[in-house]
Amino acid sequence: MVSRRRQEPDSPSESDVTFSSSILSIPVLLNEAQKSLGHGQVRYANMLWDRVEENIEDELHQLCICLKWIVSLSERNLYHDRLVKFFGILSSLAANTDRLQCVEVMIGFLVEWSHAKEPMMRWRVCQLIGNLVNNMPEEADVAEEVLDAVQKSMLRLIEDGRPNVRTAAVKALLRFPQPNDDGGFVDCPVVESLLKVLKSDKSKEVRKAVISVLPISEYTLEFMVLRTRDESDDVRKTTYMTLAEKTVLSDVNPSLVPGLLSKGLQDRVESVVDAAKGLVVSWFDSCGGEPLTLLREMNGGEHVEAAELVLMALFTSERLDAVQVALLASNEKLGLRTDFTVDNPNLMSAEEALFWRVVCVHLSSEASSHGIRAATSGGATANVEAATAGERLEAFEAVMPSCVEDLAFIIRLHKDEPQTCCQLLLLAAQCADFVDASGRRAIEDVIRAILTSGVYNKKLYDACFEVVRKMYTSDESLTEAAFHILEHVLAKKDLMPLDPQKMHSLTSEDQILLLSIISGFLSSLKCLEMSESALQWSDILQHVIWSASTSPDEHVRVIAYTCLGLYFLIETGKETSALIMKDMFKALVSCQEQADVNAVMIQALGDACLSRGPKAVQLMIQEMAQADNHEETPTIVDLMLHYAQEWLDADDAEAHATIGEAVVECLIKLVSVNELRQSSDLHHEMDTALEDGDMIRILVKLFVLCFDACTRVSPRARQSLLVFFQRYATLSVTSQQYLATAMLPAVRSAAAIDVAARRKTIASGAIAPQVITFATKLLQMPVMDRHGEREMFGHEPLAEILMGEIIECAHARSVPKQYMTAMCKAPAALPMYDAGDETRETVMRIHIYATHAADIISDPACVKEMENIQKRYKPTVNDDDAQHKDDAHVDTLLNELRDNVHAFCTGFPEPFKKEEEACDSDMDEDSSPASSSSLAQGQRRRLPSRVTRTTSNMNEISDDDDDEEDKEEDENVSPHTSRGGMNATMPPGQTRKTRRRQSTESVTALGDALNTKARLST
Repeated sequence: MVSRRRQEPDSPSESDVTFSSSILSIPVLLNEAQKSLGHGQVRYANMLWDRVEENIEDELHQLCICLKWIVSLSERNLYHDRLVKFFGILSSLAANTDRLQCVEVMIGFLVEWSHAKEPMMRWRVCQLIGNLVNNMPEEADVAEEVLDAVQKSMLRLIEDGRPNVRTAAVKALLRFPQPNDDGGFVDCPVVESLLKVLKSDKSKEVRKAVISVLPISEYTLEFMVLRTRDESDDVRKTTYMTLAEKTVLSDVNPSLVPGLLSKGLQDRVESVVDAAKGLVVSWFDSCGGEPLTLLREMNGGEHVEAAELVLMALFTSERLDAVQVALLASNEKLGLRTDFTVDNPNLMSAEEALFWRVVCVHLSSEASSHGIRAATSGGATANVEAATAGERLEAFEAVMPSCVEDLAFIIRLHKDEPQTCCQLLLLAAQCADFVDASGRRAIEDVIRAILTSGVYNKKLYDACFEVVRKMYTSDESLTEAAFHILEHVLAKKDLMPLDPQKMHSLTSEDQILLLSIISGFLSSLKCLEMSESALQWSDILQHVIWSASTSPDEHVRVIAYTCLGLYFLIETGKETSALIMKDMFKALVSCQEQADVNAVMIQALGDACLSRGPKAVQLMIQEMAQADNHEETPTIVDLMLHYAQEWLDADDAEAHATIGEAVVECLIKLVSVNELRQSSDLHHEMDTALEDGDMIRILVKLFVLCFDACTRVSPRARQSLLVFFQRYATLSVTSQQYLATAMLPAVRSAAAIDVAARRKTIASGAIAPQVITFATKLLQMPVMDRHGEREMFGHEPLAEILMGEIIECAHARSVPKQYMTAMCKAPAALPMYDAGDETRETVMRIHIYATHAADIISDPACVKEMENIQKRYKPTVNDDDAQHKDDAHVDTLLNELRDNVHAFCTGFPEPFKKEEEACDSDMDEDSSPASSSSLAQGQRRRLPSRVTRTTSNMNEISDDDDDEEDKEEDENVSPHTSRGGMNATMPPGQTRKTRRRQSTESVTALGDALNTKARLST
């Protein structure tokens, strides 16, 4: 049981007490106490107890009346808080039975007031009870019925509707948890109630209070550690501060320590990082100030990343001095300076090797940073920085082995200890200088011995390839080293000359070892180079990698397809991999593999598209398929969207999470580089980038995945999507156009999912309102040009389309209120830019639509939003002209708008039906709203964004120029035409052109004209 003890201060003199007791009444003493601080309040508390003891019954009655007055205070101020604290001091001075009984009476009186209707009164009651109970002397013997009454009332109030009441009630339970016989709190009702509040309460103040009140045990620590992932920065900070105050390292389960520390030390909020550093320092002190003891306690050899962060935290908090440690190692012959040439030397443990590696890396980094500052500054500052850099460099040389050959000797001694050898190899990769040829040969021999030993250890192999990347600076030298090692391994397994049948005869362990070596070298190369040896990369691909992809062992197939993805990324030609790519694509279409294998195949296919371009890969696959049996194949985008849709439709989203994450990663990469791909196509006169329609379909699916329930089981996928959208929105005006075009189809797709699941509010899981809000925020984000200046653009065409959706929803049935509210807020939030007469025409139409919508919408909040839209999109023409258009053409404009919205969302679901269309809903259900096949039918058009740089070109385009380019268009049409009923407006950089002579009578046609002008300026 946790309790607090207050040291009793010196009592006032006897004359003062006699004088005060005879003159000052209880109300007067309380009035004076609220004006005092610290020792003054202690003095008045002693005086009050003396007066109560003179006449307990009467004075206690007066005290309860004063308590009633304090409880009924309607506001909070400094003096009232001092009074509440004063009662805690009064309770701490209850050193005899009479005083304890008086405190019990006051507590019982307050418990009766815990049922008050006023939240302020309940809050004051909890505060006063908490101060009275928590500040009692530890040896106080309190009546059971009083404590039971307090516990019952506080457990009831921790579920109060007001967060401040719940917080005060939680704090009042500080001393109530009772441990079991074994010292745990598994069956304690108070602890169980507090843990329930900690898990479910939405108020961060309540969660902070629970963390500070919970007793420390093996059982409760698991729940506290979970709060280090809390969404609130303050809760995470409080958790680390509480752990630093109440725990030592030996109290915590060793399996929890690495994750606990690494999350805190890498937190995005600096205050949380500081609190985590405080926990590290506290545990470091509990280990006697020995860093190696701390690393062993947290099993640093297994959890390398967490151990590195802990050591760096000790260095930055100045609890460890790397310079002094290095000098100590040099003088005492410790660490890397140990004499390993003696017989049976004491080898280093993994924690020791890790510690000395981090020391060396820290000193090297410090020397470099101070040296740079010395070179870029002047005067006394430069001298100080230079001296500091020299000191760090001397310490670095003192702790490192004298030469690379000595380091290679130490690594060879530890090659049978994988964890230690791994740390020493990383030290070589990070700090060694391979200029000396003899040292480089010594390290090469060690790496060759490790890779050809026949024992596979992933971390050790990764460390070897870190050194390889450091030693070999060119692809030619790296390729020669790779084939030298591969020939040795293949010959050792009797696989030379290469034969697929021999590969199948290998055990799974041997195949994994061989493929791991190949993947390590492929990941180190920038491009494939020809070798002077008999072995070539094409032989490795056909006879080793592709043969392993048919292995019965799933793990072997996963590594084989990983190698294929790396090969596709750096391959310069396509002849050797076209057939393999076709077979892999066919396997994905048939979907007969395990989930992990399919995920790696999707990543490999995405890598191929990233290297060559989606259209080029698609054409390659189609050509190979037609050469075989003229079979039809789906497009790569259709295949990816099919797998994404399977994740959305799956009953068990977690089982499909592996494939879903791979699809999300692949689609994000393709969208992110598509604009660069378009520029490359324009320069090289090629056509390899994604079509506009495919871009829109991908963005729509990513919008839905970002908020759908399926991605809740995959924090990685959801975080990747959020980061991608925020980055993509600021990439260029073209990316803004794509997002604007995808917004309404994405919203409709999300709404269709909500309707199918009968979700109407965000609390029930509805995702459509979230998509609307998120997309609107993305379209408000600034775009900077290459000079760092902000691009000015507007989304009036999208606002007009959204107004059409609002009017459609006003006539539809069963539209959720949150969907309608979010949709009504969007148009007014979109940025505007005046690009000329066409913009003013669009603004006028939006104003007319908003006026019409305000007349037919019944919800007052939505009507208010329509009024805001009318103010924002106020026509700049004279009132008579605006009124004439409003009266004469509103029906025509509304019909055109409805047609434009329907055309704009062709191929995407229409989740809400009009009343007159309700009878036809059964017929419409045949086309699934989220079907990937239906999404593939309509080619989408990018909505244009108004850009400032286009205005200078608007008046320079003459009719003669239009005629000439119209003739050129017929000669430059791409053979790959768009699918579906709508023509796709291609983004800047592609060879296809769109006529600029368009009618401005519809939003879609206006989009064509403005988009063309944006391309001209580009």
